[in-house]
Amino acid sequence: MSSPLHTIMNRATNSPVNGAIEFIVNAGRVLLESSAEVYRVQDTVQKMGNALGVDKLESYVTPAGVFVSYIDGEGNLRTFFRRVAKRQVNLDRIAAINHLSRQVARRDISLDQAFSELKEIENTPPLYSPLVKLYISAVTAAGIAAIFGGGWTECGLALLMAFLAFLLVDGTKVVAINYLRELLLGAVGTGLVLAARTTVNFDIGPVVVGVLLSAIPGAYMVNSVRDIIAGDLISGTIRGLESSGLTAALFGGAGITLALVGTQYLSEPVEPQSPIIAVSFFVSALFSVYNQAPPRTVVSAGLTGMLSATILYLTVAKGYTLILGMFWGAIAVAVASEVLARIHLVPVTVFIVGGFVPLIPGIWFFRATQFLFTGNYLHALEPLIVGVGGIAAVGAGVAIVTAVMRHWKQNRWNIRLDWRYWKKRVNRGL
Repeated sequence: MSSPLHTIMNRATNSPVNGAIEFIVNAGRVLLESSAEVYRVQDTVQKMGNALGVDKLESYVTPAGVFVSYIDGEGNLRTFFRRVAKRQVNLDRIAAINHLSRQVARRDISLDQAFSELKEIENTPPLYSPLVKLYISAVTAAGIAAIFGGGWTECGLALLMAFLAFLLVDGTKVVAINYLRELLLGAVGTGLVLAARTTVNFDIGPVVVGVLLSAIPGAYMVNSVRDIIAGDLISGTIRGLESSGLTAALFGGAGITLALVGTQYLSEPVEPQSPIIAVSFFVSALFSVYNQAPPRTVVSAGLTGMLSATILYLTVAKGYTLILGMFWGAIAVAVASEVLARIHLVPVTVFIVGGFVPLIPGIWFFRATQFLFTGNYLHALEPLIVGVGGIAAVGAGVAIVTAVMRHWKQNRWNIRLDWRYWKKRVNRGL
């Protein structure tokens, strides 16, 4: 039985314009299914369509699907649509289609070759199996626990509790519905930690935060900011609400467990510790692997995370606020990601997703959750404000660099700091 993409390839032979449309729309669909930014999908569809000679192509992309209008071979105005029914973060697949779009834009390959390569990209299984991702999430949880002040006991328990929580929720496939999965993961993970607390004396804060942040929807957070800066306000807002809802579900599940158990085994909330620089490298690298980043970019992603942790540490050590440290750390991550993306020829998101993990104020959100669900509402206000302020600072830092880079890309021929400006002036005789 022939696959849908094989059928599309047969159609491409009969009608070049219709074949080009089906190719670019399906490429956009695969990008959306891999959790690419909406603006990236729209730019990719538009550039490949123009390179393939589609007349009067107009594209519109939402998180739910790809729409294009165009003039067909007979001069008729047509509309084509592909709906996105599933989504899973796969940075390697995004990078592969990004490379394919460059080949199409340079006209290095034919339409039939592009179809074949797209089919291969779509049918290639994820780089890392669910079992490997389970181990990675457990080790990431241990590293995050260390960043937030946990000792050897806390790190070991975070590793074990995260492994068991992900195994029970994802391994048994009890539920695969977004939000409900995160709610259950937060509740089960926190329940396991509290159960261990009945026999072992340790600080539950870093352990619970390690378990929860290992499942944080980092790609959705980054995509939200970058889509808004690109002018896709609706898509950016939708992604922002989605990432906020998933995060709230994670911490809400933890809060429900805390409310049921009470405060019998809860230790006093601790102040966040200065991040451990070396551990931040491994946490960011592993988080990138969990999100299926290309193997050749993992070390660079880890270095980006280590850079953000270093900036945060130095800023706080100089006596400035934690929120300011997160802001400068986010700017450093965004700048480094822009540079590394050009070196590795992959999307910027590949590095930002892992690089900003050491900046997430997870311990503050846990403190707010702990106070809220145990009835101490006034005490919950301060950590909640610090947590929200920290997330806003990280988003602002990424947004500023993204906006500057987009402005430079769109206007670089007219910016006097760019060598192309002076070359153009020389060619025109100044």
